[in-house]
Amino acid sequence: MNMRNILSLAVFALLIGCATTTRVFPIEGGNFKIVASSDTQSAGYASALAEIKSYCSARDLDFEVIEDRIDYVGADKATKALVSSSDTLTRDIHDLSHAETIDRKDDNRVTMTFRCKSAVALGN
Repeated sequence: MNMRNILSLAVFALLIGCATTTRVFPIEGGNFKIVASSDTQSAGYASALAEIKSYCSARDLDFEVIEDRIDYVGADKATKALVSSSDTLTRDIHDLSHAETIDRKDDNRVTMTFRCKSAVALGN
């Protein structure tokens, strides 16, 4: 495998590792709730904001985040660190670079309540 293929594979793996899933739900008062799941808090937060912006922009509106919350819903972090260290050693010894890891793309959940409003309404 040449260096270009290895680099492409590494970039692809990095992007997959940061993948997020988002869902927008209408709630009371004309507001919306979005839930984004990701392997990192920052990726989940960024994904939720991007989805909110896209959602409101499609309606020619700006947005206002009313409330946000980040929850870690994965394995216990201490246990995960221990298993991850052991897993890395096992992968190195047995060349298992393709095997599943304990890291999950849904370990972090970001929930935001927002509303779409005109730019004039947001200034008030």
